[in-house]
Amino acid sequence: MIQNFDKRIQQQKGVFYILTLWILSLLFVNISGEFTLIDDWAYSKSVRDLSEFGVFKIYDRIAISFVSNLLWGSLFTKVFGFSFFVLRLSTVIAGGVLIYTFYRWLGLLTGNRKLQLFCTLLLAFNPLFYVLSTTFMTDIFFLMGACISLYFFTSYLKHERLKLLFWAFFFTI
Repeated sequence: MIQNFDKRIQQQKGVFYILTLWILSLLFVNISGEFTLIDDWAYSKSVRDLSEFGVFKIYDRIAISFVSNLLWGSLFTKVFGFSFFVLRLSTVIAGGVLIYTFYRWLGLLTGNRKLQLFCTLLLAFNPLFYVLSTTFMTDIFFLMGACISLYFFTSYLKHERLKLLFWAFFFTI
């Protein structure tokens, strides 16, 4: 039992190094502050309405894939209060979940750990991913849900457990 746990820790060490490097680079970039980036002001407005006034309203300018952002962002603003920084921080956490899930998904697809680490590094430091992970846009949340569902679909194909298929469809929706 303990050997299994140690083996799993060793296998996950690489992704934790990548996540640590990614987070340190974001600290260097300094994403703190009360300002909006790109169009996340439009998305923030809906989160503010839901978290502060209890009104579920999606404005005209917003993408249809915004519902997951709205719920995720409202959860964070209920706990920490509404601010643009809190919403950006919630996206950074979603980006971290995405990086970890992507690494695990690649582990299901290939036995080559070097390829798994290299591809995860490519995702984490891809300029488009990097910039969008510091905004409250829908891209990171959509990609996170898609990657999590791909992970569970692939796991289902390997292990054929019905609960894996349930989680795959849950994250697809």
